[in-house]
Amino acid sequence: MAAWLLPGNLQTDARHGRLRAWAKTDAQGTYRFVTIRPGGYPNTDIPEHIHLHVIEPGRCTCYIDDVVFEDDSRLTPRPRAAHDRGRGGSGVIRPTRDSSGTWQARCDIRLGAGISDYAQCGR
Repeated sequence: MAAWLLPGNLQTDARHGRLRAWAKTDAQGTYRFVTIRPGGYPNTDIPEHIHLHVIEPGRCTCYIDDVVFEDDSRLTPRPRAAHDRGRGGSGVIRPTRDSSGTWQARCDIRLGAGISDYAQCGR
């Protein structure tokens, strides 16, 4: 599935993040982003992360918990446990290299997982 990286404008960049993208899943629910790995916020202990929103047709837009990287030294046991049982399922992903040396990571989003009002959303 193709994904597009959209440069943010300077006003929104200052508010939150610099890289923005969107993707539409295929019929099997597969999606893909081709991007760089985010850096951590300077002078904090917040793990490197990606913010995701899910726009499911016929339902509300859901913010799911951040996706974090298993090998990040800032991902200590407490935040790891929280991200492992977050909204949308586990947000802890394991970066691996494919046969060409390209880094990849997989995040399976479970629609409605951990979202208390999911059954009423959009109905």
